[in-house]
Amino acid sequence: GQDLVLDVLQAGADYLWSDGTAQPSLTVNSAGTYWVEVSLNGCDASDTILVDVVNATAFDLGPDLDICPQDNVVIVSGAAPGSITWSDGSQDPDLTVSGPGTFWAVVEVNGCFLSDTVQVVAVDLAIPDLGDDLTACLGDTVVLAVDPEGADVLWSDGSALDSLVVTGDGVFSVTLTGNGCQTTDEVGITFVDPGMALDLGPDQGLCTGDQLVLDAGPGWSDLLWNTGSTSRTLLVLRPGVYSVEAEGPCGLSQDEIVIQEEDCALLVHVPNAFTPNNDGYNDVFVPVLNGIPMEYEFVIFDRWGSPVFESEEPGKAWDGSIDGSLVQDGVFAWKLHYKALTPLGLQVEDLLGHVVVLR
Repeated sequence: GQDLVLDVLQAGADYLWSDGTAQPSLTVNSAGTYWVEVSLNGCDASDTILVDVVNATAFDLGPDLDICPQDNVVIVSGAAPGSITWSDGSQDPDLTVSGPGTFWAVVEVNGCFLSDTVQVVAVDLAIPDLGDDLTACLGDTVVLAVDPEGADVLWSDGSALDSLVVTGDGVFSVTLTGNGCQTTDEVGITFVDPGMALDLGPDQGLCTGDQLVLDAGPGWSDLLWNTGSTSRTLLVLRPGVYSVEAEGPCGLSQDEIVIQEEDCALLVHVPNAFTPNNDGYNDVFVPVLNGIPMEYEFVIFDRWGSPVFESEEPGKAWDGSIDGSLVQDGVFAWKLHYKALTPLGLQVEDLLGHVVVLR
């Protein structure tokens, strides 16, 4: 069914084809033996060609297709993978489309190229739009509505009106049905306590050289800190009063917090006397620390420099005894070594002092 052009490509010559024509080329559309004689400058030449007609079956993508909104359709070619090229450049046997349009394909069969075109037509049906998920105040109502444009309506609660009144949390969906198609949409609704308020927490301290993050929490919009920041969180590098205001589901809310500077070095207090008389008051002797050091060594000496108590465990106290017997009243020397990692860096100290034992 296709034409084939036989061309001599010899300019200025005289031609004679087997059908009696004298043109430089011959168009044929049937099988057979064809010859041509060419004369140029007194010289003659001839050639013969055998044309065979290949049987190429018709290529058919089928009838035009309808496509529903929010849906896909598959155009089936029946071709082998790699032998077909679609209008989008893909070479899979079938083409999946998600919208209306004109789609074509070219396929190679027995060395011949065949093509076909199919129209994908959109079915007329409204697409519902319930909007983004939303938050509302407890006690309020939310009305969801659609314009069905003649389609049948079905809400997730089974009702079939054009609108749905919502008073509680949940995910609500609607389906429109018409012309053999369905479209759907859904929305999540959360109801919150109208008393919801911004809360930055209690006032707190900030170690010198340290930093902390204040968080306004979720569910707020149009945030504005007194620093000018509009993000949910605020990085605090220095002490001061920090406030934020934001729009919540039930109106405007605000809060503030005081950040005070603190010296976060490890603090050590060593008493200068104790009374080991078992009266329940001041019966033991131990250094008091406001943290846990990485290294700790505490040694107590008698008047001759001999150790009477040693500990590498913070909080372990001396009860004023040696080998189970209480010492006599007197003055005892002590030495304390510790190493601690604080927000200010590595803190190392070696302390010396005296303690008086009174009974």
